[in-house]
Amino acid sequence: MRIKQSLIIGLLFSLLTGCASQAGPALQNPTATSAVQNSPVPAATANTVATFPPTATLAPSATPLATQMVAPKATLPPGMIGPDTYPAGVNPLTGLPAGDPALLDLPPALIAVSNFPVTTRPQAGLSKAPIVYDVYFGDGMTRYLAVEYGDLSNVGSKALSVGPIRSGRLPWEPLRSMLNGFLLIANGDESVLKELNNYTNVFSGINDVNSVFVDTKKIEQTAAQYQALLGKPALKGMAFNDTIPSGGKDGKMLWIPFAYLNQVIWRYDPAGNVYNRWQDNYDGTNFIKLTDRLDNKPLAVDNVVVIFAYHNLIKAEKIDITLANVDKMPALLFRDGKMYEIFWTSSYLNGKAGLMRFVDAQGNLVPFKPGHTWVEIATAGSQYFETVDSKDYGTRMSQKTPGSGDWVVKFIMP
Repeated sequence: MRIKQSLIIGLLFSLLTGCASQAGPALQNPTATSAVQNSPVPAATANTVATFPPTATLAPSATPLATQMVAPKATLPPGMIGPDTYPAGVNPLTGLPAGDPALLDLPPALIAVSNFPVTTRPQAGLSKAPIVYDVYFGDGMTRYLAVEYGDLSNVGSKALSVGPIRSGRLPWEPLRSMLNGFLLIANGDESVLKELNNYTNVFSGINDVNSVFVDTKKIEQTAAQYQALLGKPALKGMAFNDTIPSGGKDGKMLWIPFAYLNQVIWRYDPAGNVYNRWQDNYDGTNFIKLTDRLDNKPLAVDNVVVIFAYHNLIKAEKIDITLANVDKMPALLFRDGKMYEIFWTSSYLNGKAGLMRFVDAQGNLVPFKPGHTWVEIATAGSQYFETVDSKDYGTRMSQKTPGSGDWVVKFIMP
C-alpha cells in the first residue's frame, strides 16, 4: 500500500459521542458544514491552515480484580519524585519541570498516531510526548497513542503539529481513563466508538487516511474545553529518581519483532544516556533510525518499558487488551543501559482508576529515570531472553546468549 506524503492543512474537528460518555467539545472550520454539537462547552473557531514464562523469580497474578485494591507497598529512597505528590511545576508524567506549568491544569490529550504504512514516518510530535504507548492492533501492525501533557507550547520552532492521526481502538479507553484525559482520533469503527468516552474526531479535507495533523494550539484549546468536563487532572502513580536502581542486568538493546515486517529495535546510546528507536522499512532487513519530523532529530527516550498484558482478538484488526484494574503482571524496564524485571499494576486506588504503577517483587516502587517513556505492550505469553546482536532474523530469534545485554521479546500474535 502506497500513501503519498501529506501536507498539513486546515482541520475540521467534529464531535462523535461514545456510548455512555460525556459529550466532548467540537472544533469547527468555519468554511465547512457544521457538525452536530451536543456539548455544553462552547466550540472554538479553527484557523485555516503471556501464560507468561519469564525468569523463575517472576510469578504473575494477572486476573483483573473487581474489588478495590490498596496502594502497593512503597519504600521511598532519597531523591524520589512521586508517586503521590510532585514538586510545584513538575510534570507527573516525566518527573521534570513542565515547559509551561500552567498547562498542567489541563487534562492530557491522548492522540492516536499512525505507524503504517511506512510513508507516515517520520511522525510529528512523538519526541515531545511524555509517554507514548506502542499498541498492536492486528495484521502485524502497531499504532501509537501519544500522551501530550504539560509541554505543548514547547515543541520547537517548526510547524507545531502532532500526527498523522488515525482511528480509535478499544485499548484507548482504559489508557484514557487512567490519565483522566481525552482522545483525539480520526474516526473509527462504530462498534469501537461506542466503547470510547471523551473523544473528539479530527478530519482533513484530503482523501488520504494519513493526512490528518493537529496544531498544538488547537490541542491546548480543546484541552481547556475538556477541563470543564473532566476537571483539573490529579495524576499520581509514576515515581522517578536520577539514582540508578541497584540490581538489574545489562540492557543495551531491545528487539521486539511484532511481525517480520514490523520489527522494533531500541538501542542504548551511552553518550546521551538515552534509547534510540529503529524500525525496519517494511522489509524485515533494513532498519531506519526514527526521527521526529518537527526537528528531524532522532527519537530519544529515557525509559523503555515492556508490559505484558492479555490480548483478546475479537476480529481482524479489533483487539481488546486487559489494562484496567489488573492486580499484577510482569514488565521489563530499560533505563540507563540496564534492564530490570519488574511488575506493573493498575488496580483501583480509592475507587478511582489511576496510572500504572511499577513495583518490584516485594511491592516496592521502581523509579523511572526522569524524562520521557515509551511503553511497549506485549502479549501475555511472549517470552524474552538475551540474544545476539545480529542482522539475521533467524539468528536473533533463536540464539540465546546469556549476559549479552541484547534482549528480544518474542511477540506472540493474539
